[in-house]
Amino acid sequence: MMSRIRMSLLLPPACRCLSRRAAARPLSTSSSDNTTDSTTSSTRKRLDVAIVGTPNAGKSQLLNKMTQTTVAAVSRKRHTTRGGILGARTIDDTQLIFWDTPGYLRVDSARKEGLDRDLMVAATSEMETVDYSLLIVDSARKMTDDYKATMVALMMHGFAESEGREEAVYDENWVPEQPVERMAIVLNKVDLVTPKTDLLIIAEELGTAAESCIEYYLEHYDNSDDEEGQDPPTLEELFPPIFYTNALTGEGTDDILNHLQALATPCLEWPVDAGESTIMSPIERVEEIIREKIYRTLHKEIPHQVRQVNRLFVERPGGIVEIQQDLVVKSKSHYTIVSGRNLSTIQQMAQRDLQQNVFPDKKVVLHLHLKRNKSQHLDRNSRADTQGTVEYRKKR
Repeated sequence: MMSRIRMSLLLPPACRCLSRRAAARPLSTSSSDNTTDSTTSSTRKRLDVAIVGTPNAGKSQLLNKMTQTTVAAVSRKRHTTRGGILGARTIDDTQLIFWDTPGYLRVDSARKEGLDRDLMVAATSEMETVDYSLLIVDSARKMTDDYKATMVALMMHGFAESEGREEAVYDENWVPEQPVERMAIVLNKVDLVTPKTDLLIIAEELGTAAESCIEYYLEHYDNSDDEEGQDPPTLEELFPPIFYTNALTGEGTDDILNHLQALATPCLEWPVDAGESTIMSPIERVEEIIREKIYRTLHKEIPHQVRQVNRLFVERPGGIVEIQQDLVVKSKSHYTIVSGRNLSTIQQMAQRDLQQNVFPDKKVVLHLHLKRNKSQHLDRNSRADTQGTVEYRKKR
């Protein structure tokens, strides 16, 4: 068994890992993924997936590629994701639910970067109530002992803490089925790795770590909740497949989607309407897109010190969507840096993205106002403040 597992790690990147189940079920290639409202609850399947990894590994970018839209802020800067962002992809009779999480750091590393415990907990708590996890690895990053230790911590959470999804529809005679396989390893940013044989070294290192985690998990496996006569999972059943991706271009993401589709299990409900990519409200998507542009435009710690305050969000006659948001900073130096060309750049990029991806049939008018509030406590982990917001409404 060991030789078979090891051999599976030594596939070249061109042969991205596909399970036998996924290979037998091709991914739909149509824009609508052939999903119709005629799909009944009795035939529907679902898989809830947590996207986890270290800061700046490309988790949000991968989420956007797999959902085919912008639902999470993407930036080269660390700690862009502040809370679980839900995205969805519905393919035929299957809905894949994705939770993007903040970059995970171990306690000592998190303290060095000034992150609080809530952010660290958020990075792993999603793994407890999903069916499956994607461990995103920055393959262009040096595989230090600290980095490997972080990967091991996330693997242990994935194998030991995952309890499967919860569904809002209650039926005392039915419990969602969780696949035996708990996670996959995704080597992202493969385009930045030279020579490509280094990818095989990284894969084998992580595979060895995963094997050790699984063996530890099985040694302490509690089968008290298992049905009588049910055997515990095996090392081979739990061993994570390894995928190679370039989230910037989307290369390799179809292989992941194929695999996830094959793992989906019957469900009583789809939390997201077929054809939609998220349950985020329009104003939440606006916040996320503007925040992404803030991170792309500003440098160092400054993006973390900008708080968004929604002021106006309304559809006016003629199909015009007017949005006003304040960007609040605390110091005079930050005000100077954000103002002028940077503020104009953020506004122009956000308006273009909103026009193309959120309101394609409307005309978007976005106004960003920079304000300074010396006494304002800026919570760097919170979503945008909605105080003073005029709720989105249509005007005839």
